[in-house]
Amino acid sequence: MKVCFFGSYRLDPMVTLLKRKLELVGLEVVECHEDVDISLDNINFFSIIKASFKLLSKHRGLKYDIVIIPLWWGAIQLPLLKLISRKPVIYYAYVSPYDELVNDRKKVKSSSLIARIFYIFEKVSVRFSNIIIKESQAEIDYYLKLFGNDKKKFRRLFISADEEKFRPCPFKEKKSIFEVFFFGTFIPLHGIDFIIEAAKNLKNHEDIVFKFCGDGQTKKDMEDLAKKYHLTNVKFLGFVPFKELLKNIENSDVCLGIFGKSAKASYVVTNKVYQILCSQKPLITMDSSAIREINLENKKNCLLVSNQSPSELSDAILYLKENDIRRKEIAFEGRKTFQEKCSMLITGNQFKSFIKELIS
Repeated sequence: MKVCFFGSYRLDPMVTLLKRKLELVGLEVVECHEDVDISLDNINFFSIIKASFKLLSKHRGLKYDIVIIPLWWGAIQLPLLKLISRKPVIYYAYVSPYDELVNDRKKVKSSSLIARIFYIFEKVSVRFSNIIIKESQAEIDYYLKLFGNDKKKFRRLFISADEEKFRPCPFKEKKSIFEVFFFGTFIPLHGIDFIIEAAKNLKNHEDIVFKFCGDGQTKKDMEDLAKKYHLTNVKFLGFVPFKELLKNIENSDVCLGIFGKSAKASYVVTNKVYQILCSQKPLITMDSSAIREINLENKKNCLLVSNQSPSELSDAILYLKENDIRRKEIAFEGRKTFQEKCSMLITGNQFKSFIKELIS
């Protein structure tokens, strides 16, 4: 079978991972792609029109069995696609631009023009798609509540992680410094202020260091918060090359997931959680219905804490620091859970079954 990635989707690691998973399970992937100048903060209609004409030209003569729209940027040209193709469409919709813009990052009010545009856009995207893929059943339920769409169209598929890049790390034996590592974008979803509050609780433990890797919306505020508390146990590394990121993961004693207080934080797992599990590192993240869908259990294959109490996070860090045997067991069990529930092969075959379902 041959599938076509169509639209102005971003060429980011998530799209690359999806392509590699489909090729791993024997599917041929062709791409009909054209960049467009658009973001959550800016809609360039001229750029969309220009990209659409280029896509028309690139699509001419392509042969495929099914279309995949990777992420919401690709869905911008869904109406165009429906005019030029009669093939079934799968919308790989892991990010809701409306929910992220209005409810999570709170950049605009729901009554604003841009919010209304994105709301209508998402309603139309679902209408023009045969199957919509989301990360968790919790996210599907939330999406249905928000947009009131056809429940029969939705399928759950875990994101997974690139197993060629995030390889299992050897267990790190106890050293003089215990490294707690966070990597990702600085957005409200990740709850970095929550982590800094936990670092404040542990500031008298001179052998515990928190390292933050990444950049984004809230970074300046988080740096200011750490300065306000006079924290010497917190280091902001900024954006680092990928090889350096992997080195920091390997050198860490424990890696952190997300701890945000938005509704989105409760129904997503996020890339970093899969990557940490795949890397065979002990994971601490917030408890949620979504996180339990991948069979994560507190003190078995990870540590789960409430996102309401930073002291729970600081206690969890101390628990792993003081229990080498349990830290090692949790790291190995986390990796085992990834292989059993979220591997590239498993999620690739699940996606393949969605394709067969449509074609049949």
